[in-house]
Amino acid sequence: MTDLRSSQERLKQQRDRLAGLLDAIPVPTVLVEFDKGEPIVKLPNQQFKQTFRLTGQELGGSSLDKLIVESAEYGQVHGINNQLQQGEPVCQEVERRTGDGELRTFLLNGSPLIDGGDEILATYIDITDRKLMEEELRRKTDELEDFANVVSHDLRNPLNVAIGHLDTIADKYDDQCIETIRSAHMRMQELIENILMLAKQGQRIEELESVSLTNCVNECWITAETENATLQIESSRTIHADGNRLRQLFGNLLRNAIEHGGDDVTVTVGDLDDGFYIEDDGPGIPEEDRTDVFEAGHTTTEVGTGFGLSIVKEIVEAHGWCITVTDGWEGGARFEITGVEILE
Repeated sequence: MTDLRSSQERLKQQRDRLAGLLDAIPVPTVLVEFDKGEPIVKLPNQQFKQTFRLTGQELGGSSLDKLIVESAEYGQVHGINNQLQQGEPVCQEVERRTGDGELRTFLLNGSPLIDGGDEILATYIDITDRKLMEEELRRKTDELEDFANVVSHDLRNPLNVAIGHLDTIADKYDDQCIETIRSAHMRMQELIENILMLAKQGQRIEELESVSLTNCVNECWITAETENATLQIESSRTIHADGNRLRQLFGNLLRNAIEHGGDDVTVTVGDLDDGFYIEDDGPGIPEEDRTDVFEAGHTTTEVGTGFGLSIVKEIVEAHGWCITVTDGWEGGARFEITGVEILE
C-alpha cells in the first residue's frame, strides 16, 4: 500500500513538474495522447485554456478534435492525426473554433513527445490578425492597381489625341513652342508610366531567384542614357531577389544619380554586411530633406517626376528589406539597402 502511495505521489510530482514546464511556454500548448485514433487531452497549459476559452475541466480527458475542430475540417484533421501517429511532425495553418464559438486561424506545430509514443505535444500560434492584415493589404493593393489602371487609361486617351494633333502641326510649322509642348507630353507619359509602376511595386513578391549584382547593375547602366558618367562596381555578390524588380530599383537609383549629379557623375555600387549600397559624388541630399525623398511626387529638379525613389522604396519593402539615405564618401548621396539575403 505504501509503495502504491509512493508511486502515485511520484506521478503527481512529475505531472506538476510537466504542468509547470508547459505553463512556462508563452504560446498555447497542449499534451494529447492518441486513444483509438482520437487525440485525448492530457495536459493543456494556461495559454491554451485562455486562448481557446476552455476550462481544465472541459478539456481534461476529452477529444481535442471534438472540442475545437469544425466538422468541415475533419478531412484535414484526419490527415494530421495520421501523420502524427506515424511519428512525423506537423507544421501547417489550421482553423479552429474557440469555446465561445469564434473561428480563428492558427499555425499548428505538433510532434511526438518521444519516438514511437502516443503522446503528442502541440502548439497553436494565433495568426488570425496577421492573416486579416495580409488580406486587407492585398485588397488595398488590388484597389490601388485598379485605380492606377483607370487613371492611366483616362489620361492616355486624351494625351494620345494631343500628341497626334501636335505631330500634324509640327509637319507644317517649325516653332520652339511645339518642342515645348512635345516635352510636356513626354513628361506626362512618363508620369503615367510611373503611376502604374508605383502601384504595382508594392505587391508582395512571390518568387525569388539568384541575381548577380554586377550583371544587374551593368544591364541598367547601359540604358541610363549617359556618355560621360562613370560606374564603379565594388561587388561580386549574388543575392536572393526578384530580378525584374531589382533592375527597376537600380535603374531608378542610377537615373536619380545622373539627374542630380550631372552627366559626369561617378556612381559606385558596393557591399554592406547584409546588403549593398549605391552612392554618387554629386551634391548629396540635405539631412532635413532625407525623410521626404521617398514620398511620391517629391522632386527637386525640373526634369524629375518625383516617383523614382518612391518606386525604389516600394521595391525594397516588397522584398522585406530596408533602405536609408546618408552621405557618400565624396559628399554625394548614398543609399544603403539592408536585410538582403546574400547567396555568394
